[in-house]
Amino acid sequence: MEKEKPESFQLSAPPSHLMDLETAARSFGVTRQAFHRWNITPVRAEGTRRLFDFAGVLDNRLQAARDSDTPDDSEIDRLQARIDLLREQIEHQRIRNEAQAAEYVHAGGAESALRAVMAGIGEIVSKIPDDLAGEFPKVQPAKELIEREIRRCIEALRAAELETLQSEPED
Repeated sequence: MEKEKPESFQLSAPPSHLMDLETAARSFGVTRQAFHRWNITPVRAEGTRRLFDFAGVLDNRLQAARDSDTPDDSEIDRLQARIDLLREQIEHQRIRNEAQAAEYVHAGGAESALRAVMAGIGEIVSKIPDDLAGEFPKVQPAKELIEREIRRCIEALRAAELETLQSEPED
């Protein structure tokens, strides 16, 4: 006759509408210690494990918010800093999305590209022998015209970037 093996101790998964301390703390974005300090009454206890329902936790937090006469200044500052950070992240993501959709090209990148093109053109034109330039007197003015037009484009890019920065509303 075989002996029955004792079942190993395993915690069963809580019902889907209940959360253990770890899950509840994670759901509300706080540490276990902070959640414990909220003094929330558990709905059920299984051994040393306490189970909470979302409604009970939410009621506790709403009651705590109603009970506090004025919000803590540090809490307001923290929330304002978070709002500011989120706005910056949204703006950064908007610019990245526009750049990926090729609707927006950063002026610094375009300026670098134009400078590289100008250097390449200048190098090619400077290799033209002087005696060839003597035979074709329009070569030197053409070189100067090309360089002048590229400088004008770079200045236009800078002006457009400044105009864009000045026209953006500040939050």
